[in-house]
Amino acid sequence: MSLPRFGFIGAGNMGGALMQGVLAAGWSPDRLAYLELPGRQHELLDAAGVERMGSLAALIDGCEILVLAVKPQLSGPVLQAIDAEGGARRLLLSIAAGLDCQFLSEQAGGARVIRAMPNTPVAVGEGLTGLYAPDHVTDDERSAVTAFFGAVGQVVQLVSEDQMDGLTAMSGSGPAYVFRLVEALDEAVASQGFTGADGRLLVRQTLRGALALLEDSEDAPGTLRQKVTSPAGTTEAGLLRLEQADPDALFKGVLKAAADRSRALREPEPAPGALAQQQAIEAHVNDLLTRARPAAQAAARLSSKDKAQAIEAAAQALEADRDVILAANRRDIEIGEASGLSAALMDRLSLEGGRLDGVIADLRAVGQLPDPAGAVLEERSLRQGLKLQKVAVPIGTLAVIYESRPNVTVDAAGLAIRSGNAVILRGGKEAMHSSAALVTAIRRGLETAGFQADMVQLVREQSRALVPLLLEREGELDLVVPRGGHGLIRAVVETSRVPVIKHDKGVCTLYVHHDANLDMALDIALNGKVQRPGVCNAIENLLVHEDLAADFLPRLSQAMTKAGVELRTEVQTQALMPGARLAGADEWQTEYLDLILAVKVVGDLEQAIDFIDTHGSQHSDAIVTEDPRAAEQFLRQVDSAAVYHNASTRFTDGAMFGLGAEVGISTNRLHARGPMGLAELCTYKYRIHGTGQIRE
Repeated sequence: MSLPRFGFIGAGNMGGALMQGVLAAGWSPDRLAYLELPGRQHELLDAAGVERMGSLAALIDGCEILVLAVKPQLSGPVLQAIDAEGGARRLLLSIAAGLDCQFLSEQAGGARVIRAMPNTPVAVGEGLTGLYAPDHVTDDERSAVTAFFGAVGQVVQLVSEDQMDGLTAMSGSGPAYVFRLVEALDEAVASQGFTGADGRLLVRQTLRGALALLEDSEDAPGTLRQKVTSPAGTTEAGLLRLEQADPDALFKGVLKAAADRSRALREPEPAPGALAQQQAIEAHVNDLLTRARPAAQAAARLSSKDKAQAIEAAAQALEADRDVILAANRRDIEIGEASGLSAALMDRLSLEGGRLDGVIADLRAVGQLPDPAGAVLEERSLRQGLKLQKVAVPIGTLAVIYESRPNVTVDAAGLAIRSGNAVILRGGKEAMHSSAALVTAIRRGLETAGFQADMVQLVREQSRALVPLLLEREGELDLVVPRGGHGLIRAVVETSRVPVIKHDKGVCTLYVHHDANLDMALDIALNGKVQRPGVCNAIENLLVHEDLAADFLPRLSQAMTKAGVELRTEVQTQALMPGARLAGADEWQTEYLDLILAVKVVGDLEQAIDFIDTHGSQHSDAIVTEDPRAAEQFLRQVDSAAVYHNASTRFTDGAMFGLGAEVGISTNRLHARGPMGLAELCTYKYRIHGTGQIRE
């Protein structure tokens, strides 16, 4: 078979590397040509005798296989030009990431397409190329392309085009990961005193030798690692530090990000309507923040009496709009039922059954709480005669991002007003109509009473694109409080450039100690799970000391089953709880928010504490015991925002703690922890009174 001529459209990093690689492997420069494009490889290619074509038409006429070697984002005009110049009569070999055969063929006038994903080590004959050839590619063409890439390394034949994204993520992008690793190791050995040539040799030869050993050995990488790892030795110490970074999860994430990007490259450009929508979202964010800053300044200047009056005005407006609010809430409930929302989420969504009255009462209670702003937190006289005060002041502009709980809308608004802040509320789509009706009433009440309505604003746009735009506005937004599921919390924390106080998931645990009053333990367990299972302070795990298992677990099973709770447990305790199913490995750290309870038997208090440390979310945990020493050890060693002795975790709530309403329950360590009331929505400043002192 005579080899066809390969004509490269683009001679950048990859195109140039491929041509240099096959030339180094002995290919004749007559088998190559390229279209003149700016690039640093031209002199090398020209010197090697590779023909530089003056036009696309000339390249098409002079080559049997056209190699698309431009960036995916630039491929559109090139493919259209191929179509216009009659290039569809040639085989199109694409090394552009992400672009699939169908797209390439359609854009190039119906050309037959073969896809390849090489990596840059082809330049030194050590590349790896993934090749996908659809059925319309002839055997001769497939063999020619395979021979071409085989000259510069190994070739993997893909059976499905879907495999190309994963291959791109590993082999296509992989050399960059290795180079980044080498950069890190270069810096690391430099910190140990090896710089320059010695440092480079240490890193490169270690990698080269390890790979050679891996290639030469029949042992798996894990076995080779174990052979060089002596107990309590240097390698073990280093590996333990490496494992803390969870390299498995890290590289899975790296490959997923690259593969996702490969898939995204073939997505069509945004339509004009989508662009207009994006611009509208950006304008909405700008408007919210433009309004919020002067409103926050005005709120901070209000007297305690003014803020109480503002809250009362909002409460009266909510009462006046009761029918409108409940109608909006019923609409959300109808949509939720049609969408199949869980019973727990539906419970959180509802304002029926007197709940709206409770929400309004809670708002009024906030208005009666002591004003935290202006409170003197600390006071002392300095040696120079200065009088120093540490004084609470409002934080500024807050954003509260939450899911399907309309009561949070009113709680957050009331706490922001009372503490002298402005707040931007972004509720979930499940409560969209309820939140809109509530905020409309609150704003009208504020405005009617002569206060700035923009102290409370609602994000009206439900697009997911809005939240990242809001969270990048550092300097305009002062604090973000997300409350909801773990996915929401993680997305906000990973995206935000603004400080975040997390209201994270509540994986709460109740431990029944061997000295527990079993009647009390049963009452606390039922209250913690059954009263409102869809809230974050409900228990998800129950631990029982092994000495009590035979007596307590059948009673627990009977009571929980009667209450409609599904029990999950281990093999050794299943017989004591008829109907309980085996818990999966990941269920001990699951926030069910439903009538589901995972039950486990433990051997002692230390094992219970270890379990909570491993599987809990540092929200709320409880022990039932009559032993004060055991209780004290539990309360001291369990590192959660709230820890209980002989009481239900359901008390972790701003109102129950005497804070009025709450903006969330923080599982952070800094600034705020546990129920976040008025005091947690303030920062502080120092006020210093002098009589003319100057510093010597």
